[in-house]
Amino acid sequence: MPKIIKLREDEKESVNKKESFSNKSIKDKPIFVKKIENKKEKPQKKKKKRIFLKIILPLIIIIPILLFGIMYLLAPERYNILIVGCDRRGEERARSDVMMVFSIPKDSSKPTSLITIPRDSRVNVEDHGLDKLTHAYIYGDLTDKSSIGNIELTQETIENLLDIKINGTVEFTFESFKDVVDMVGGVWTDDGYYDGEKALAQVRDRYRDGGDFASTLLI
Repeated sequence: MPKIIKLREDEKESVNKKESFSNKSIKDKPIFVKKIENKKEKPQKKKKKRIFLKIILPLIIIIPILLFGIMYLLAPERYNILIVGCDRRGEERARSDVMMVFSIPKDSSKPTSLITIPRDSRVNVEDHGLDKLTHAYIYGDLTDKSSIGNIELTQETIENLLDIKINGTVEFTFESFKDVVDMVGGVWTDDGYYDGEKALAQVRDRYRDGGDFASTLLI
């Protein structure tokens, strides 16, 4: 009888071991499946990385270069900027005191140039005939392009006078001229240092030797 009981206990232990192994195997299955899933995800990540390196990254580099190249090809041989300094006082319509054309070449090996045009130059102003260039700025109505003077008519008149294309315009009042000079730390000339206030007084002085020519040369 004792042997029979022992055999039964052994059988119980064997059964318990089998159940334990079976439960452990079941618990391990999700881990095994998860590992298989991870192995399946790796090729997808590699594929995405290849797409980024072979397609997206080259596009990020090439597109700006192409855009810059197109802009360069379409750019004019010279980019001409009309600079107008006016005599605005309060609400009064302004006249152009100083007119310059700053020309920037497309080819960096060529020099930039700055042309000054005396305000009293006799030119043909559209719809007004032969007149002083400064009057082109005061004729007509103000537009959205400028609340100071008729920059469009002035630009057109100078384009016809110099036979060039104006690509951009900059306008200065007395106050903005002083602000710009002070912003850059003043200017030095043969006569010494000038801050904004002193520089404005010099460029407005029409009674010294040279008159308007001296004013534009100082600038």
